[in-house]
Amino acid sequence: ESISSMPPNEQTGGAASPTAVKSCKDLVISAKVDTNPTMRKGSTPGGPIEEKAGQRPEGHVQVEGTDNANSSICIPDVEIEKDWFYRYLQGALCWYGRVFHSYTMDGAENIPANGPCLIVGLHSSHNTDIPISAFYQQIVTGRVARCLLHHTADLLRPWFRRLGCVVGNRKDAKELLGQGYAAACIPGGVEEAMLHCSANGQHAYRLSWESYNGRRKIGFAHVAVSMGPGFTVLPSFNLNGEEMRVNPVYEAWSSLGLDVVYGHVMRAMPPLVRAAMWQVAFAAWILAGLVSFPLPVKVTGTIGAGVRVREGETAEELAERVRESFEALLDEKLGHGSRHRSYWRGLRQRWGYLT
Repeated sequence: ESISSMPPNEQTGGAASPTAVKSCKDLVISAKVDTNPTMRKGSTPGGPIEEKAGQRPEGHVQVEGTDNANSSICIPDVEIEKDWFYRYLQGALCWYGRVFHSYTMDGAENIPANGPCLIVGLHSSHNTDIPISAFYQQIVTGRVARCLLHHTADLLRPWFRRLGCVVGNRKDAKELLGQGYAAACIPGGVEEAMLHCSANGQHAYRLSWESYNGRRKIGFAHVAVSMGPGFTVLPSFNLNGEEMRVNPVYEAWSSLGLDVVYGHVMRAMPPLVRAAMWQVAFAAWILAGLVSFPLPVKVTGTIGAGVRVREGETAEELAERVRESFEALLDEKLGHGSRHRSYWRGLRQRWGYLT
């Protein structure tokens, strides 16, 4: 599972200034984000966001026996925001998102201004939208986006750490939430990403919380339940995120039906062979992903209303309620029951004169 977290505003310098919010190009030019503390109401840069400079939310949650500022699991926000590596990467990706995809974010007001919560996301087949949305959330909310990454990212741990990322697991997620951070995870992981690039995009926005060996991937629900009643889980995805890139290799593979054949054969194999075939598919997905081309579609980060943990609720029960909420959000934005990819929809939303 891929998990990202955003720390409480008490540790941050706050949200970007209105100028930086309206134009991410300023971030590239100046290589820094204005750190005037704000309280925000609204959803998207350039949209109806009301800011009150000089105000800061109440303090974050502190876990007994921990020191947030010196926690070894992450670097404090104030240090990250000063890091040239973070500033330039954020500026470049947000500039690209705004200029090429007119990227905006709806529902950011659903993210608490402080205190812990868990954002549950949808994995794209190309990953381009994930860092853009993570950096953009910092601009909109003033909370540095922190990604809890898969163990395969361990070799680049020092660089990811400078971006606020952590190579971790459920224990690390609990620690982040216990310190008052707003975490975000993608339960479907790579399996979900590979599903989205199959069948010529027919399942591009389908939730898939099951591993290749049949194990349910609801670790996020176990973490949420451990935080106690009232803890909030929010569904989130990027509308037209899958349409950001066109991959001829994926399309050719699916058109020949090889994705379906390979999947059926893999599932019919003994566990060891199935695991080996999965690793081959994983490597092929990464390599083929390098052969893709950007498409100037309109992309909108979408964050739905929260689902609160109930007293005595099990992880399985919570996971089902979150799934229902997520499906309702997808129905609202894509149309009832529609989960397919549509390049035309993304282009039409980006370029109105095409209608």
